[in-house]
Amino acid sequence: MSLHIRDRSSHVWVALFVGLFGAGCSESTEDFRFPLHVSEATRVSPPLLLSEVLRAREPRELLDTDFVLENISTEPQGFMLVGKSCSCYGVHLDHSPLELRHPVSIPASGCAVLSFDVAPPMEAGEKSWDVRIVSVDDPDQVMKLGLQVKVYDDARIEPDAIVTTQSKSSQEHQLVIRHTWRGDKNDATPPVLSGLPDGWDYSVPVVDNEVKEVDEGLWQQSWRTQISAHHAGTLGDVVTDNTEVRLKVSPDVVSPAGDAYHTNPSKAATGVFRLKAAFENENGESVVAFGRLLIRAPSGVTAPSVAHWGQVEVGSTRMRRIMLSANDDRPFEIKRIWLSHQPAEGDSVLEEVPKKVSATPTDEEEVLWSYKSSDLEFEASTEAGRPNVRQGVQLCLIPLREGELDKDLVFETDHPLGETINIRLRAIVKSVEADH
Repeated sequence: MSLHIRDRSSHVWVALFVGLFGAGCSESTEDFRFPLHVSEATRVSPPLLLSEVLRAREPRELLDTDFVLENISTEPQGFMLVGKSCSCYGVHLDHSPLELRHPVSIPASGCAVLSFDVAPPMEAGEKSWDVRIVSVDDPDQVMKLGLQVKVYDDARIEPDAIVTTQSKSSQEHQLVIRHTWRGDKNDATPPVLSGLPDGWDYSVPVVDNEVKEVDEGLWQQSWRTQISAHHAGTLGDVVTDNTEVRLKVSPDVVSPAGDAYHTNPSKAATGVFRLKAAFENENGESVVAFGRLLIRAPSGVTAPSVAHWGQVEVGSTRMRRIMLSANDDRPFEIKRIWLSHQPAEGDSVLEEVPKKVSATPTDEEEVLWSYKSSDLEFEASTEAGRPNVRQGVQLCLIPLREGELDKDLVFETDHPLGETINIRLRAIVKSVEADH
């Protein structure tokens, strides 16, 4: 008999243990403790296309922002709003504004509608909104309500901007064009491309991937194309109307490499050009993506603005190699080099000493420029004594006096867009005994 009682007692303790600790592990602890019930505390709205948002007269109506709060107790329950993820939107209770930390009540077994005063974003991306309410009787009882939505670009050009410099040589840049639509999987259409300046071409776009469902009811396909700049006179057939070219390629056809629709060749322009990719459906409706092509004018020859040797000892030899480059790929020569800002000062101009370089199989000439004064000995030697789009220059510095070296090394070239280039030479010259 006593054994039977002990067994029943053990069952009671097991039941209490499960009730206490099992409830603590439940995922719906807050809903269980909170006297108000919501069927879906975190709601994910169906995905939207950007065109649907922009065309809607009332974008708010595209979202289901209403949360029904049910009082599951037999007594009136008070609660209040204590937080939002952003102060940029409002919250309503039965169409009346719900103010922060202002107590409101729902009658026993009654319900009320809490609404987010929000609209989908006017750009592609994900957006979420949250509110937190607490029980008036027990502030530790918290309920969090959330709303999420994702908006997709109907069409997108990647990258959305290309920056380049006007050049005599050919250029090529890759583009990916993504199309997202709602409807049938087989509604895929090729893009209509336009917006390039004269002298630039689009290659015929090719399918980059099969049509796939990226979200509920939304399909997506990507196309690859290439924009190229060519010299005048090197193009093939010319399309006389280059304002907009329809590229009629079936989605399942991969065009041969090198096919292109050409624009009228002329001197390439500079500035910002608006690239356009359009997709049209059977009803004649179209969606458009825009990108930018920024073509900068060439800026002549560029080089490092500063050559700093750091700390050097008097009488020591330091070497440094620099590169002068023509941005427009136009070959140029170095005509003269001098130190300081005044080339008229004869003692600041480096003396040109041509010499043969026997180590090179082509027997090219390098040009040595040298300068000597009571302060320093300095040499600059070019790697090739002929016009080139890049001129490598080896600098050799031998400081002869302690102190701070701060001079301008000026290169005079025959490049029409950048005749002179200034490089600041800096060093801290210390005496040999300074470190001993």
